[in-house]
Amino acid sequence: MEHRDRTATPRTSLSRKRALTAAIAIPAFALIACAAQADPAAPVENHPNKMHHAAVKKPAKSQMVALATDPAKPAPLPAPAGTWLHFDWRAVPAPVSPYDPKKYMSGDWGGERTRLHNMGVDVRMDMVNESGANVAGGKSPGTAYAQQLGAGFSVDTVKAFGWQNGGLFAFYMTDRAGSPLSPYTQGTAANTGNGLEPLQIFGQGQNFRLSQLWYDQPFFEDKASLRIGFYPYGNEFGTSRVWYNFVNTNFCAHMQSMPADSKGWYDAPRGAWTARVKLTPTDNFYAMAAITTFQPQLTGVTHGWDLGLENSKGYNIPAEMGYLWGLNPTDLDGSFKLGGYFDSVHGDTTLLYKGATYGLYQYGVYAMFEQQVFRTNGTGDQGLRVFASGLIGDHTTALWKNQVSAGATWRGTFAGRENDTVSFAVSYVTLNNSWVAFKERTLGVPVKNNFTTLELNYGVQLTPWLNFKPFAQLQTNPGALVATKASERYANSKVIGLETKFVF
Repeated sequence: MEHRDRTATPRTSLSRKRALTAAIAIPAFALIACAAQADPAAPVENHPNKMHHAAVKKPAKSQMVALATDPAKPAPLPAPAGTWLHFDWRAVPAPVSPYDPKKYMSGDWGGERTRLHNMGVDVRMDMVNESGANVAGGKSPGTAYAQQLGAGFSVDTVKAFGWQNGGLFAFYMTDRAGSPLSPYTQGTAANTGNGLEPLQIFGQGQNFRLSQLWYDQPFFEDKASLRIGFYPYGNEFGTSRVWYNFVNTNFCAHMQSMPADSKGWYDAPRGAWTARVKLTPTDNFYAMAAITTFQPQLTGVTHGWDLGLENSKGYNIPAEMGYLWGLNPTDLDGSFKLGGYFDSVHGDTTLLYKGATYGLYQYGVYAMFEQQVFRTNGTGDQGLRVFASGLIGDHTTALWKNQVSAGATWRGTFAGRENDTVSFAVSYVTLNNSWVAFKERTLGVPVKNNFTTLELNYGVQLTPWLNFKPFAQLQTNPGALVATKASERYANSKVIGLETKFVF
C-alpha cells in the first residue's frame, strides 16, 4: 500500500511487547483448544452469517476463511478445487468451495488441517515477494525488493461451539521487510509519505505487527451484521476483487486518493480500533458505515503491537452502499458502489500545502463499477471483467483533487491455463490547485497538475498455492508530488518487476 512517514518513535519495551503478544495469543489459542473439544457435527445449516456475491448463491461464512470475509467483498466464484481466484494479503482470501487442503503448500498436516476446518478453525500462512527495477526515467536507475509474511486463523463459532447465532473471530499478523523503489522513480518520495510506491507490499507498517483482531456478529438472519475490533477498514470500503490483480500502489485494493487525502483512512496491514455496521435487506443491495480512531503513531516501526487509544487525533467515518446484479450462476455478474468518507483530522499544512489554504476537516465521495463482459466456461470466472472508478476529494483539503481509474482482467488466457490472468489498468490523478501554485512558486517553473499511472501484468498460477506475476509500469510526471527544485522534475518512470505469492 501507499506509505506514510515512518519517523522513528520511542521503542516499546520488549517486556511490554511480549505481554501484549501473550494477551492476544493466549485467548486466541484457547479458542482453538475449545473448538477442538466441540462437537464437529454441530448443525450449521441455518448459519446466518453469510456473504454476498453477484454470481453465486450466498454460502455460509462457516465455509469460508474469516480473514477474507469482508462483508462488502464478493465471495469467490466457482473454480477448480485447490485454486484461489485472487490473493489479498490484507485479508487472507476465502478458499473456494469445496474445501481442499491441496491449495496449501504444506498440505493437510496428516489430516489435522481438515479436522480443524471441520471444527470451524481455519489456519492460514502466506508470503508475498515483490522485486522491481526502474529501467528508464525517474530520478535514476535502481532496484528494490520488499516482502511480507502473514499468518493467522479464524474461528467460526457456529461450527466450533454450536452457537446457532454465532459469528466469526479472526486474528492475523504480518511482518514486512525490504526497501522502496520510489527513491529511484520519484526522488525523495520515500521520505515524504506522498509518493506512489511501485511495490505495493512496502510501507503502511514496515515491521512485525498485529493487523487484524476482530469479531463479526450477524443479526436478523443475516440482514445486518456488526464487526468490532482492531483491523484496517480499507479491507472493506472502496474495494473490488479485480484491484488485487495489480502491483502498483495506485491500484492497491482501491484508488489511492482515499488514503492520500484522508489522514484517518487505514489500509493493511496497519489496523485501528473500528466498529462497522452493515445492512443487507436483499441479496442485491447492501449499505454499511464505520467509525475508526486515528492514531498516527501506529504506522511507526516500533508500534506494531500497540493496542491502546493513546494519542488519538480524531476519527474517520466511511460509508458505502452497493447494488449487485447477475446473481444466477449463468448470469454475467456486476456491481455498482457509491461511498464516501468524513475525516475529523485537521489538515497537515506542513506536509501538504505549506501555508496554502487548508480546511479543518477532510471528506471525499467515490463511485465504482465492475462488470463481467463475457465468460468462456459457462458458469465460472474465466473470461473478461472490466472496471472503472472515480473519486472527488474536498477541493480545499484534498491533495489528490480528483482520480479516475479503469482497467480489465482476462482470466483463463490459454487452453490449460484456466487460472492465469492478464490485467491492465490506468489511473489519472488531478492535483490540488493550491499545491500546484505552491510548487510553481518553489520551483520557479510551470508544474503539471496531474499524473498518470499504467500497469500491465500476467499472473501465472503455477500450482494452487504458487503464483508468479511479471509486470510493467509507467508513471508520468513522477516528480509532481516530491520535487523541491527544478532539477527534480523527472522524465516518465518505467518499471519492470516480478511478484511472487505463496500460500503455506
